[in-house]
Amino acid sequence: MQSGLTLPSVNDEDEIKQIAAFTGDHMNKHMFIIGLSILVSMSWIQLAKADLQPASSPDPVAVTREAANGLPTHTIFRPADLSAYGERELPVVIWNNGGCRKSHYGYIGYLTGLAQGGYLVVAVGGINETDIQTGTANPANSIAAMDWLNSDAARKQFKGRLDASRIATAGTSCGGLEALLAAVDSRVDAVLALSTGFFPGAANFPGVELEHIDDVSVPVLLAYGGPSDMAADNAVANYERSDAPFILVTATGAGHNGLTFGLLDDQPDMGVLIESINLGTTWLDYALKGNDTAGEKLLAEDCDYCQRELFTVQNKNF
Repeated sequence: MQSGLTLPSVNDEDEIKQIAAFTGDHMNKHMFIIGLSILVSMSWIQLAKADLQPASSPDPVAVTREAANGLPTHTIFRPADLSAYGERELPVVIWNNGGCRKSHYGYIGYLTGLAQGGYLVVAVGGINETDIQTGTANPANSIAAMDWLNSDAARKQFKGRLDASRIATAGTSCGGLEALLAAVDSRVDAVLALSTGFFPGAANFPGVELEHIDDVSVPVLLAYGGPSDMAADNAVANYERSDAPFILVTATGAGHNGLTFGLLDDQPDMGVLIESINLGTTWLDYALKGNDTAGEKLLAEDCDYCQRELFTVQNKNF
């Protein structure tokens, strides 16, 4: 068991090139290296300070990143002190990476923030996984994680604290498609999707055409980075077509990768990362924990997030 969070080292040009490729489709390598360097220089406690206060966890929370016993294809992010939680008190977030890649290294800062909100995050990619090849959207990784949650190995690892009856699938870009595809599984209660969406007029994208959003009936929060986000048209089309409870959040200037890496107008901005983590944990607090106060921050006519400079919020079917 590891205490605290171990961030990846960046020591040579080859490793920098490799980590830069984790980012997904159209990310400028130079900007990602800057953003990752800032993340590496920040410890989990710095992320937990004043501005990062998930609704369910107002005090700084240490996070452990560890292997998933019996599930070597995934890694766990969780609050380090399990004794602070009661039996079945930790809902689960299953994370899928941008580019449908196996490695989650580029998202360590974001996933740490989600875990600090009182969530057990099961991220695609083994703890030392460095495979940066892009893949195709497939819900298999999320389904494998859900199957594992009810195993003896999982119950023992988390001392009975995980609650496999409260699950959100989550992801960004191609990983967001995987989260949406997995949401048809009856075990999924909600979706947290970033810079993604099924494709309108997707003759060249079999399996991820827009009509697949019709199969998603659980509540969805989809946030994207405004007009400069390559997934902007997808996000809007999915929101407009869906009959599910749906929140669409526009973060103008964040682009395709800013919500997970902390970028605004292609420049490093940790305030964007912090706002994005808070947005995610607020949604999860409502969708998985039934926190109505958190829900009001997103759904009320004069909602808290509606007043924030970064965000424009729309919702329907609630």
